[in-house]
Amino acid sequence: MKVEYSVENLFSRLSIFGELSAKAKLDILKVSCRNNFRYLRYPNQSQKLILKQVLSANRLQDITLFEKMGKIHATVTKENYLKKILEIQRIARTIQLDRWESSVMLNIWLAYNNLCPFLRFAFNRWYDISQSSDRSTVLSLIEFSAIYLYRLAVIDKKVGVHSIHFADGSHNSLFLTKETEQIKKVPKSVGAIYFINDQEVKITNTLLRSELKKYIPHLLSYDETTKVITRQYINGETGHKLLRTNFFDRNTSAIEDLKEFFRLYKKVARRLKINLDIHPGNFVWSKEKHQWFLIDTGPIPLIGSGYFPLSSFKRYFQKIWTERHKRMREIPIRSVNLTL
Repeated sequence: MKVEYSVENLFSRLSIFGELSAKAKLDILKVSCRNNFRYLRYPNQSQKLILKQVLSANRLQDITLFEKMGKIHATVTKENYLKKILEIQRIARTIQLDRWESSVMLNIWLAYNNLCPFLRFAFNRWYDISQSSDRSTVLSLIEFSAIYLYRLAVIDKKVGVHSIHFADGSHNSLFLTKETEQIKKVPKSVGAIYFINDQEVKITNTLLRSELKKYIPHLLSYDETTKVITRQYINGETGHKLLRTNFFDRNTSAIEDLKEFFRLYKKVARRLKINLDIHPGNFVWSKEKHQWFLIDTGPIPLIGSGYFPLSSFKRYFQKIWTERHKRMREIPIRSVNLTL
């Protein structure tokens, strides 16, 4: 299996932006510029003024900070969009904009061309685009930005299901039907409708035929029209909740089972070239089965995939389970800020 990651495929994700409401477009542009602003430890007055102008706009058309953007008139297509992005960056250097200001210029240009703006600061790192950048840098930014920013584009018409509201995720709401022990993942974002849920179903089906099948809840059905995923309900507590208790002191077998999952995951991830979000909140411990289940099999973007150490189980458990839980309890900061 090869994760979809082509110039054409990712251009189609950029282009989803053009179908959003005027408000959703403006909100996404503002959030992308605000998030990238976190890169500046000591912003100067010019940078503060630019951000203020972006955040105070009432319409996308009101944001006209960089007149030289008007020089790029050619229609943007899947054949030329990478070239145009590098051209914008070249103009930004010509008029001596700094990295953050040039990211604002690029994001305004993208939004004006009905393309999704970029998140350039995540996981405490700035993702640069230069004239010498190979196209994989831009493609990674598209994948990452679309997954995160389309969370903000909430769909107007919700799919109705006859179940109890159970929880909310980034792109889906979860509903539980206890009688049939089913979980329904119902789209709440544009991303879920267009590509997120399709990806998760493909990967789930692949994992259910792999060495990891023991750890994956059964996929019961998928409605390709509504994009509602129905899967097996796993009764138990998430790893994140269990870390707040003395569960691991009393259940050494839970550590051993997680070790076995980690061993198999490394093998499967390498062979299938996929990255999964293997943090404690996505694991549920089943008392009945006496094992872990990975309840979210959606892939994570290439940017951020290096967050999970795979060199050893000890390093993985220490960073992702022990230290992450402590950090989230003391300073609940996300790698990407989607608030204004």
